[in-house]
Formats: sequence, structure tokens, C-alpha cells
Amino acid sequence: MRPYKKDAFKAQEYIRLSAHALLCEDDNDQSLNSHEQHDIVFLTYRKAHTLLQAGKLCMRRMQYYCAKSAFEKAISCLKNCKMTSLEQKRRKKGMLIALFETLMICLNKMRRYRCVCHVMKDLRLLTINNPSALALCQHGRALSHLGKYYPSRLCYLKALKKSPRDKSIMNKITRINKRINDIEETSKMLSQLSI
Repeated sequence: MRPYKKDAFKAQEYIRLSAHALLCEDDNDQSLNSHEQHDIVFLTYRKAHTLLQAGKLCMRRMQYYCAKSAFEKAISCLKNCKMTSLEQKRRKKGMLIALFETLMICLNKMRRYRCVCHVMKDLRLLTINNPSALALCQHGRALSHLGKYYPSRLCYLKALKKSPRDKSIMNKITRINKRINDIEETSKMLSQLSI
């Protein structure tokens, strides 16, 4: 057995504790100076960006559970980090929006449609009820799979207002209108048969 080197062991323990402190930052801790706080914010943002890229890579490889895990870790990491300047808050908000949108795509691919609706609630809070066309399309897709065709059509119409030249959104609206018309015709026929 080789004897342990005390200095090496202390260095490894210090690295482990400092990494743990970075991930479990206390918002009420005032002992950090502004430079240290800036470093922590930078490291947290960089970690979230790395997790976003790793999640996108997993999605390209169709490893949706790994991608979902990466996106959720990045979201919790950013939510727990306290940003001080307006520039940091703006970057944090942009990164969170990107993470929520890619998480919605991932959840739709996993057929976890109710989870997409929950993520949309968080995204609406973050964007002050002004989500992007991509997020609205993902929410509309989830709602249509849940059988909620009228709210789904409303989501697609809002997305079309945001990007009016997108033909894929127009095709989705046409498809959902056809499905709604079929349902209405079927319900009329059933009501006539019951009389």
C-alpha cells in the first residue's frame, strides 16, 4: 500500500469543497466580494451553456432522457444563481428561454405532453406572457396530442402572428382546422341519430 500524501489529499478535498460551494450557493451570503460573485456567475452561466450543448447533442443522437436531464440540471443551476447586474440578468433570462424551448421540444419527442404544458407555464412567467413562435408551436403540438384542439389552434394562430411567413405553421393550422371540422360534423351526426 502506498502512503497518502497529505498535501495532495488536502488539495483534492479543497477542490471538492469549492466545487460543491459553487453549485450550492446561498443567495443570502454577503461574504463574497464583487469579483468572486462575478466569477461564480460566469462559471454558472458557462456550466448551463455546456449542459445546453450536451442536451442538444443527446437529442441529435435520440437520447431524449439524457437530454431532458441535462436541460433540467441547467435550468435548476441558473435558477439558483443570484445575478447582480442587468447584463447578467438579461443573459440569464435568454439562456433560460433557450433551455425551456429545447426542453419542450425534447418532451414532445418523448411524448410527455402534460410536462410540455407545465414548462410552458414557467416560460410564460419568464417572458411575461410573450413566448416565442417556437414555444407556441411546441405547446400547440402538445395540446393537439392531448385532444385539446381549440386551445391548440389558438397557440398556432398566435405563433403565426409572430412569424407570418412560416408555411409549416400554416400547414399545422390547416390540419387542426380539418380535425376540428371532422369532430363537429361527427357530433352533429350523432346528435341527429340520437333524436
